[in-house]
Amino acid sequence: MHHPDHKSVFVQLQWHGPYRIAAGREIRPAPEAELGSQAVPDRLPDTGVYMIVGNHHVHGPRSLLYIGQSIELAKRRLPSHASWLENEWRPEIFAAAVKEDLVRAVESLLIYAHSPAYCAREVSKLGEAVPDEGLRIWNTGSFTRLLPEVSSVHPWYRNV
Repeated sequence: MHHPDHKSVFVQLQWHGPYRIAAGREIRPAPEAELGSQAVPDRLPDTGVYMIVGNHHVHGPRSLLYIGQSIELAKRRLPSHASWLENEWRPEIFAAAVKEDLVRAVESLLIYAHSPAYCAREVSKLGEAVPDEGLRIWNTGSFTRLLPEVSSVHPWYRNV
């Protein structure tokens, strides 16, 4: 059980989006993003986590399809998804910057807590990525399908 005085690593994620993969596999803010109250940056963070939201034949419309991380998010990782995203109906991409030394742990906890439809193999891999002192994540901004807060120090996650 987590002791209230226990220090854990705290990460506040500021999510931006939606983005779409345009012709030529270029990542651009979706047209409807301009209608929101918060401006969507033209450029994705260099290092961070991302989620892909779209329609799923079992989970329904605007489902959380995928969570990933990358050190070269816009240049390498997201374009590598273009082949399957082209077969999805209007998938949306949301991204948040994360320091390089925490990006794997943040991705791992987000996947474990949310079980995205296309991340089935990664759902059970929380243990080795999360710092020993625990990890707390606050999702802010356009965190659409994510819980506002997840924590590896909560008893629910300690049975890993």
